[in-house]
Amino acid sequence: MDVICEFCGGNLADATGCVLSEVELNDETYVRLTFGSHLDEEFWAKPCCWWWDPADRCGALIGEPHRRNCSKGSGIRRRPERCYDCRVAWGNLHHPDCGVEVCPRCSRQFASCSCEGDWPLPEGGWMPRGVL
Repeated sequence: MDVICEFCGGNLADATGCVLSEVELNDETYVRLTFGSHLDEEFWAKPCCWWWDPADRCGALIGEPHRRNCSKGSGIRRRPERCYDCRVAWGNLHHPDCGVEVCPRCSRQFASCSCEGDWPLPEGGWMPRGVL
């Protein structure tokens, strides 16, 4: 079943990214972060499963094979090419209410952060966040 973004009209299964580049939060306008922009080089330099107990870590770096029984899968560890929630390609804007997007104001998960704000509507005006 196809899911269409209400703002850009793109099909989430194959759209490269949304066109909604700004959001109003706490009475200020912010530029939205693209998929991957919040994941800096330091993050990708860390080994796979770095947050787990050392005995359970896979330890694979980008380009290296995962350890057998790694919960992330098998094969070579790679940077994700698409967002697992809204399916945008790396470096593009998430679709509204994506669970992966990072808030440009507080740096928390955008879909559940406490920043108050609205989405700009294509025809003008604003729609409160969480209505979609």
